[in-house]
Amino acid sequence: MGKMPHLSLSRLAQSYGPLISLRLGTQLLVVGSSPAAATEILKTHDRILSARNVPHVAPAKSPKLNHLSLAWATECNDQWKYLRTICQTELFSSKAIKSQASLREKKVMEMVGFLGTKEGKVVGVGEVVFATVFNGLSNVFVSKDFISLENEGVGGGMKELVRGIMEVASAPNLDDFYPILGGFDLQNLRKKSMELVGRVCTMWEPIINDRRDRKGGDFSSQRDFLDVLIDNKFSNDQINNLLLSAQRAPRLGKSDPGRDANTPTIHTTSKNALKATEGAAEGVDLAGEAFVAHSGSTGITQKWASSNDKILIIESKPIVAQKLDLAPNFWSVGSSPAAATEILKTHDRILSARNVPHVAPAKSPKLNHLSLAWATECNDQWKYLRTICQTELFSSKAIKSQASLREKKVMEMVGFLGTKEGKVVEVGEVVFATVFNGLSNVFVSKDFINLEDEGVGGGMKELVRGIMEVASAPD
Repeated sequence: MGKMPHLSLSRLAQSYGPLISLRLGTQLLVVGSSPAAATEILKTHDRILSARNVPHVAPAKSPKLNHLSLAWATECNDQWKYLRTICQTELFSSKAIKSQASLREKKVMEMVGFLGTKEGKVVGVGEVVFATVFNGLSNVFVSKDFISLENEGVGGGMKELVRGIMEVASAPNLDDFYPILGGFDLQNLRKKSMELVGRVCTMWEPIINDRRDRKGGDFSSQRDFLDVLIDNKFSNDQINNLLLSAQRAPRLGKSDPGRDANTPTIHTTSKNALKATEGAAEGVDLAGEAFVAHSGSTGITQKWASSNDKILIIESKPIVAQKLDLAPNFWSVGSSPAAATEILKTHDRILSARNVPHVAPAKSPKLNHLSLAWATECNDQWKYLRTICQTELFSSKAIKSQASLREKKVMEMVGFLGTKEGKVVEVGEVVFATVFNGLSNVFVSKDFINLEDEGVGGGMKELVRGIMEVASAPD
């Protein structure tokens, strides 16, 4: 089986078909490796095939704990159905997932903000992504971040702890192949597993006890999964078992002890995004893992570099705010948050009129009064248009209602990229198509670009680029 059993099983499936059986020691292993086989196992015959052999390293191997486990229960009794119902309702239902959308978005924005403060510095992107995913899960469960993005070696300790649990859990174990040896723990894997699990449980044990002590008090914060479990009279052992099963979601790769499985994807995305950037199309110096792009024509210099699991954040040097005389036209340029606030908020009414470029359709008097962006005066028609757009597109309620759509489009992109393993993919094209389809679905509930097409988004991208180039060309 080797160190990458999933790849070994995939190769065997290519030779022997989507449903095969293997003899591992005294144990019979049946492997389904196609969508049809997965549907048969997990949906059509899920009740018959729901029981599972519990590995010896799992705490649930103990009869005292097995009935508390959702993942490793040996039978589908009423206790197990009760656990499943709670998890389904509070974590995995459409309503629960939708209610968590703002939390996921908040954590992603925290990550983006943190990376923005590291301009010009080397950042372990793998560590930051892991911390973001882990904190997102921990906030769903116990409303608390376990990893601070500001710490040196972000997520390192927790990441190694989770990796340790996953490595012990997935290591080939003689006790599983030959159950008669189970009591001897010849490889010390169960001992290591219990030590690591104990360290994890130690972290949230004080949170559980504190929450129990405060249950009689007043709660102003939003309820989380821990509140639900305590309200349903779950013991600490039950809570530990459920949280342990759930916190393994950010699974880590074992292919390289110094790198997690997400990092190569981040590198590929960063490189392709750079190559897809119009300003960086020329002057890209690529040497192994390091490259620098220059876009001096726009007055902005951008620098990128990556090595192993590190990536150097973009260094951007914007043009200085200044006044410009362009022939008979006078331009004032504001390029700081304070200047933007003055222009767009404090004095927005005075500064809302704008010079309509001759290439804009709204330059025609017949069309100008229909335009939101290029109207020459703030009359009642313009206010009406603005109110509709504000209410239906840009209000907090509207943005929140679109969260599931945005997430759906991102997951479609991730699923599409997952089908392209080992193939060259134009990530810039795929990202453009995802963003464009997200917008088109908000407007007319329809995708305009098919991810499966050759040259994904190419035609539409060139069309949009053509409009932008014409609109921004000096005239």
